[in-house]
Formats: sequence, C-alpha cells, structure tokens
Amino acid sequence: GGAVKRGLLAGRLKDGRVLHQAIPQALGHSTRPLSDQDLRAKFIDCAARAARPMAADAAEKMADRIMALESAADAGAALTA
Repeated sequence: GGAVKRGLLAGRLKDGRVLHQAIPQALGHSTRPLSDQDLRAKFIDCAARAARPMAADAAEKMADRIMALESAADAGAALTA
C-alpha cells in the first residue's frame, strides 16, 4: 500500500473556541469504507463533474450496472448493455 496520509479537522465555535480532530484515514479508505449507498452517490456526483459529464439518469443506470458486476456472468456485456 501507499504511505499513510493523515488529516486534521479544525472547527471554530461561535464562542471562539477551536476544536481539533485528527482524521487518520479518509472516508472511503479500506479502514473506513463507504456504504454501498454512499459509494453509489459518490459515483453519480463524480460522473456529473467529469471531463465528459454524465446526465444523472445515465449515471444512476451505470452505477446500478457497476454495483451488479459481482453477480454478472459477463462483466463487459453488463457495462455496455
């Protein structure tokens, strides 16, 4: 694997206090996996911002195909259907 990258989150409260929280791994890392629902939403959001953006309905259909790949008999056919 790659080098461990840590982050620090800081938030200033209305009363002026600053709270800090170390974030050892980003959400989506193997130690902090996304749920299938969150992963699907992230894919759809990224697809809308791509160099060649996908319409939301097309991205949703592609997300469904990708999420079903493990059970597909032919992954190539599943993605191009």
